[in-house]
Amino acid sequence: LGRAVLRAEVALRRLATAGASAGVRPEGEGRWLVSQVEVQLSSGAANETLDEETPWAYGLECHAEQRGCRLVAENVFGAMAALESTLRQLFAHAGAANFQTLTLKDRPEYKVRGLMVDTGRRFIPKSVLCAHVIDGMALVRMNLLQLHLSDFCRFAVELPSFPELRQNGFREGAYSQEDIREIVAYALDRGIRVLPEVDLPGHAAGLLPLRQRGLRFCEAAAGKKTRPEQATKIYDDTEGSSRQVIRQLLGETAEVFGPAASRWLHIGGDEASPTGACTAENIAGLEEFVVGTVVQKELGRTAVAWEELRLKDPDSEGFRSAGRTNDTIIMGWMRGTPWGVARRGHRVLTASLHQHYLDYSYAAHPPSNFWYDPSERRGSDAGSCAAPSWERRPQAFLGGLPDPKAAKLDLAAAQRRC
Repeated sequence: LGRAVLRAEVALRRLATAGASAGVRPEGEGRWLVSQVEVQLSSGAANETLDEETPWAYGLECHAEQRGCRLVAENVFGAMAALESTLRQLFAHAGAANFQTLTLKDRPEYKVRGLMVDTGRRFIPKSVLCAHVIDGMALVRMNLLQLHLSDFCRFAVELPSFPELRQNGFREGAYSQEDIREIVAYALDRGIRVLPEVDLPGHAAGLLPLRQRGLRFCEAAAGKKTRPEQATKIYDDTEGSSRQVIRQLLGETAEVFGPAASRWLHIGGDEASPTGACTAENIAGLEEFVVGTVVQKELGRTAVAWEELRLKDPDSEGFRSAGRTNDTIIMGWMRGTPWGVARRGHRVLTASLHQHYLDYSYAAHPPSNFWYDPSERRGSDAGSCAAPSWERRPQAFLGGLPDPKAAKLDLAAAQRRC
């Protein structure tokens, strides 16, 4: 909390300095500068445990006559939200306020307010991730950073037991173990948990170097044009060699991030349609092992997965993969609405393709799309939005292909674009 106070002081000074440099008078015409902020935590609120149940509520009173504000929070993280975000917004005009008296009470509407960064395809250096992404998240009161670590471009963490993942000929970019520790500490200091994601059984091309370890794959037929995300899938062989490699890989990844980052572990599960020997039954069996045996029993963590883990046809396969309890958290992104997933007995996070994704152009998805009611019941499970798909409008995506006919890429071509 002390560091959050110092960061707020520095931010307010910078606002005042920038305003002065621009010739803006910080005081006068009803404006005033804050000179003191009293912070008070509720009884027993010194606990700094950060999880989805952490209280973030706070109350704030500011008075021009006193040149100060009084902040009362249920928890240290509620106080941090007010210091890192609300005060900066209230005093954004050259560090000054345009009101004389203000009283507000604030609490988040949603327990989880997250952002995913796809480092498996677009690597972001640690310095940028901390100083821009995480600081920006704190400014808008987000509390979960999901790092999509593996995809067809790379596996974005250096693991000592898996040196071949750094010798795969793919594009450069990986965080060292020290980098991960620094990212986790930096985020936690701002009230943000870090959720690692190792995507399986699809999106698995970045794991191809582990074939020599016994990890088995199903790959698209040579010469067949297919999306790189769907070109390679992990095969659940009867000898159990794939399971052994996955067990070690997930265990070491969880260890690097540590329990302080998050008690959750994201195992992907998206776009894992059957390919060759990787039948629907084979995929469901591997997912059942990863979720129930590795993540829940052996690592003692809560499994998080994309909606395809649960929304299968037949529905019994979804029960098999995700488990019959509320232990697995499902992320709806394509056709799974929060209501449709929750009624199947699972907690749900919503990341709707048409409302939450930031890699569309404004023309295809205007900012107004972000304003919607995620609890709305729309049909059964399907979304009502009719946004262009990648196949129809690749040029509408940032970094998209100029020629719609080239929307289907082979894996080698896709890796050259990472």
